[in-house]
Amino acid sequence: MTTSAYSFIENSRHAIVDFNESLSDATWQEIEATGIALIEKLSQMTRPVFIVDLSKLTFMSSSIVALIVRIWKTSRERDGHMIIVNQDAVVRDVLEVAGLAKVWTIVASRDEADEMVLKPPYVLKSNMPTFFLAILGWVLAAGALGFVIVRTSKIDTVAPEIAQVL
Repeated sequence: MTTSAYSFIENSRHAIVDFNESLSDATWQEIEATGIALIEKLSQMTRPVFIVDLSKLTFMSSSIVALIVRIWKTSRERDGHMIIVNQDAVVRDVLEVAGLAKVWTIVASRDEADEMVLKPPYVLKSNMPTFFLAILGWVLAAGALGFVIVRTSKIDTVAPEIAQVL
């Protein structure tokens, strides 16, 4: 088997792993080599979000299932996500019997998968609102503490302008 059993395309949002029908005829060693190559590529991504396109497959052996599970685990270890594209009933049955249809997001078309990649959890949310809320919380806590100190101490010892602000 050569790299023609799959293609790997990476863009700014995600990567696409597109398996060809020749993967169904591959040996265990060839599938293992494919897994090593794909995991190496996914490991180079900052946060691997990817689409695994199985739409060209009409049969899926246990070794292919193991390959996809391995890719999925590698992605999850790096806070990544995976979407499966599948149109074949036999492949769907294999995923359901393996219990993976309940774990993975499976869609019928590449267009549907591309749309999903644009939505959370596939797109990282900005941490800026959280940062500003944390700063605001600290400022409000400091203000409340100052208010309690002023209210419990002699008000004459604090300048009226400062007491009014607090």
